Amino acid sequence: MLLRGENFWLPMEDGPKRMGFYTTRIIEAPDAEAAELAAVEMLRGDERLRGNVNDPSDSPVLHAEEVSEIADADPSLPNAGYAFFEHDETQ
Repeated sequence: MLLRGENFWLPMEDGPKRMGFYTTRIIEAPDAEAAELAAVEMLRGDERLRGNVNDPSDSPVLHAEEVSEIADADPSLPNAGYAFFEHDETQ
């Protein structure tokens, strides 16, 4: 599953920046909706993202960009890694 995060105010060396990211996760679930919910919960528990400094009225957003069924996925593969990008008002 390819997930996109948006509006994550993350601490950086020169102060907080509004960031977005893409990441993939392998989830075992009965259907695509259950897989998306499980993946979002997995990301909510990730220490790297829990450091966000968003104002409560300006919440970060997570959603699935692409869900693909993989017949013989190896459940031991790690679910890690992010491709971060600066997220500005025009995105």
